[in-house]
Amino acid sequence: GTLKISYQEVKKEWRKSSAPDALHEIADHYGIFTDLYKYGFFSPVVSLDIYYDYDSKHFTPVHYGNIIRPSEATKMPQVHFESEPETLWTLVLTSLDGHLLEPEMQYLHWFVGNIKGGDMANADVLCSYLQPFQPKELVITDMSLSCISKTVTWTTRTSGCRQTAQ
Repeated sequence: GTLKISYQEVKKEWRKSSAPDALHEIADHYGIFTDLYKYGFFSPVVSLDIYYDYDSKHFTPVHYGNIIRPSEATKMPQVHFESEPETLWTLVLTSLDGHLLEPEMQYLHWFVGNIKGGDMANADVLCSYLQPFQPKELVITDMSLSCISKTVTWTTRTSGCRQTAQ
């Protein structure tokens, strides 16, 4: 006979059991922790489904370390994750390298706060999406989307987030 395995069920079980350790190893391998925190690290507790829509028929899924061209990321990504209904989350998208003036600095590409229970539709965009850009001298620009659990709500700045000094 033929053994039939549901990909969705395997993925769901992997996310519950092995994903946190595997994702920690991947982030460590790609130097994400060093780029973000120098000496700190975290252990992932939720798995994110992320993709970029770039027309009505096509999208680019984000995996752990795949290459996405800036032309495929012109619109803000769609992010989905499961969470306890009352838990608050924050998403922060940054470029880890490729700062035009300061090699150790990062660009903030997107900041979404007050995400209650994974409900992105009712979250607060604290800094609007900035499409990734790639300086000519860089072959690849690393990006990181961090999803952080928190206990306080964010307030929106009235001046926006477009200045690089912010």
